[in-house]
Amino acid sequence: MMTDPIWDNELLAVQQENRHLKETIGALRERLEALRFEKEQSLGDAISMAAGEILQLRQTISALRNELEHQQVLCEETLFQREKTYGDQIDQLKDMVMALRIQLETKQSGD
Repeated sequence: MMTDPIWDNELLAVQQENRHLKETIGALRERLEALRFEKEQSLGDAISMAAGEILQLRQTISALRNELEHQQVLCEETLFQREKTYGDQIDQLKDMVMALRIQLETKQSGD
């Protein structure tokens, strides 16, 4: 049985085109897989970087909170010491005024 050369050429062309399309599909699949992998890797990197930044910010917040609490304690201690000092000075001045008043009254009653 003899085959028609035109059909043979067309069949060969279709087979070549079919093979080329399969190769193109394979290459596109590989590229799609590579892009998917890159996307997942980029997303993982972004999540990791964001988690690192969040941790750093939390540590900074904690350090600042501790420093603020420390400064507040120092301010309260300073305020307490000043109130005590001024209270003592006021008591001394009152005692002095009282002593001067007694001295003045004594002097006036003796005159």
